[in-house]
Amino acid sequence: MIKEIRNVGNSLICKQNKIGGYAARFNEFSEIMTSKNGEKFKEIILPTAITNETIKNSDIFCLLNHDKDKVLARCKYGKGNLKLTINNYGLFYEFEAFDDDLSKHTCELIKNKVIESSSFAFSINPNDKGAQTWSKENGIYIRTIKKIDKLYDVSPVYTPAYSTSTCSIRSIAELIQNQNNDIQIKLQKILDRAKELAEK
Repeated sequence: MIKEIRNVGNSLICKQNKIGGYAARFNEFSEIMTSKNGEKFKEIILPTAITNETIKNSDIFCLLNHDKDKVLARCKYGKGNLKLTINNYGLFYEFEAFDDDLSKHTCELIKNKVIESSSFAFSINPNDKGAQTWSKENGIYIRTIKKIDKLYDVSPVYTPAYSTSTCSIRSIAELIQNQNNDIQIKLQKILDRAKELAEK
């Protein structure tokens, strides 16, 4: 599965020794991104995409700028010092910072607006055909994410990670064509069944 990274802007807080922010927001369109194949698209994450089951099936780190050597907190299959809460707005993360140089430095960066954004890393099961859908509006492809398979990390970041996407090995056009083919197959099965019933 391909690991993807997405940014959520201006959502970080650091009060006393607690750090928190939204790792993902639901029902909000992203800015226009470019896939590896060069297609322009936007995406939206539905509330169904992340559930408590997703959290319990994931080993999630809080990393400074997605750096694996800069661990701030961890939620391992639903347990740990990284608290993850799902609400109507999205996935909120919060943790009590350690009394170490990395945590103190991160708090100072957030308080002084050096860091203002969060990102999260996730993957979608390519074999789950209901996990995402593609459409096209006003010349722009729209990706609707309905189910995230795993979460990997939530990260306070210096730079937003929305400019490019590794959303698919195949082209977006191919994904949409395959999706349309599936619909055609299902429709044909319905028509065949209706014909069978009519002939009885």
